[in-house]
Amino acid sequence: MKRSTVAVYISAIAFTAFALSFPGRVSAAASAGLSLFVASVLPTLLPFFFLTSVISTVGVPRLRLLSRATGWLFNTPDTDGYITLTGVFAGYPTGAKLIGEADLTTGDAEAISAHASLPGLMFVVGTVGTAILKSNRGISLWLIQLVAALINGIIFRKRQSAPKMPPAPAQSSHGTFVTAVSSATASALSVGLFVALGSVAVEVLRITGLPDFLAQTLSCIGADKSLTFGAISCILEMTCGIAHLAVSPSPLSLPCISFALGFGGLSVMAQSLSLSQGKVSASKYLVRKLTQGTIAFLLTVPLVLL
Repeated sequence: MKRSTVAVYISAIAFTAFALSFPGRVSAAASAGLSLFVASVLPTLLPFFFLTSVISTVGVPRLRLLSRATGWLFNTPDTDGYITLTGVFAGYPTGAKLIGEADLTTGDAEAISAHASLPGLMFVVGTVGTAILKSNRGISLWLIQLVAALINGIIFRKRQSAPKMPPAPAQSSHGTFVTAVSSATASALSVGLFVALGSVAVEVLRITGLPDFLAQTLSCIGADKSLTFGAISCILEMTCGIAHLAVSPSPLSLPCISFALGFGGLSVMAQSLSLSQGKVSASKYLVRKLTQGTIAFLLTVPLVLL
């Protein structure tokens, strides 16, 4: 048995043991995660999931001007235009869902994932800017995420020339609505489960005392405790972590929020890898998201200085 498989088994068993040992706290964390998903995430994702499911069933549109732009910038096939446009506005993990449904090679899928995987406009402006930060900085944060994704896509541009894709054959519209609803529902439920698991994982870490220990240790050298705890939370679940970062008085809280939006957290990463149907390597996706988050962090620092 591979070491990676053994590590997964051990992690799953340890996670389950903690969950069974503290059923009250874990149940409350799962409920909080599901409530957050239903109230903030599902309303912004479900319409896009339904739309993309319909389009994937009847045929992907060829957006010529946008496809030429993405092909020139990222050396990707024509379908990238539609995937990028939807991924930019719909946000995590719609881009990954489209990558999984499109007829793409591994190289194309990994190149597209570098720039079409970012938080959506409604989430950043509405949930993060208005609801969490209670400020009008949501638009600025989203524009920074857009620029960070663009730079990230250029950095991880596909090196080989992209072959011209033949036009996708039109499919029968019979049963399109039912198929689209089923696909959108399955994708939304998958995302909801990952959000709940992310919330539970944060609570399990709290039970171990590791976040508090690290925050307390780093506070001895001048690091803000709430900032440290929020940053640790963001590694697991982006939305919960951002809520912690928002209450930190540290001037680095906003750049850290921007990093969290670009990185996405392990919960969003698991959602994206699941919906991409194995077309994107986990290790390469992790490197791309870390780079994207770092770029977003650096681009946000001037906002703090102004």
